[in-house]
Amino acid sequence: MNDIERLYEELRRRIPAIGAQVDRPERSGGSWFLDLDLAGRKAVVEWRPERGFGVLAREGALFGDRPDEVYTELDSAISRIEELLETGTRPQPPDQAVLRKLRESRRLSQEELARKR
Repeated sequence: MNDIERLYEELRRRIPAIGAQVDRPERSGGSWFLDLDLAGRKAVVEWRPERGFGVLAREGALFGDRPDEVYTELDSAISRIEELLETGTRPQPPDQAVLRKLRESRRLSQEELARKR
């Protein structure tokens, strides 16, 4: 079992009401996709073994759009996808997610961080 299949199984265990479908790559080494739906809140996860998980979970997203967030670790991806689907939280682009975590770890407001620049 690979990481996208583990992600699929763990999300189905944690959220029994989730709708999920795994799309295998057409060629070896290609991207795997996991389409998720929970009460109308949708997410698509693209998994590449060498890159990790790209999460796209915004309204109006189109096929081929870049992921909103990227995770290299399975546990981090599972937790974040669960949060996005259960709460309806909007995803953040990767740079914003990193900056937010850094700012929060230092207990700075956005205004305080802006003044330090």
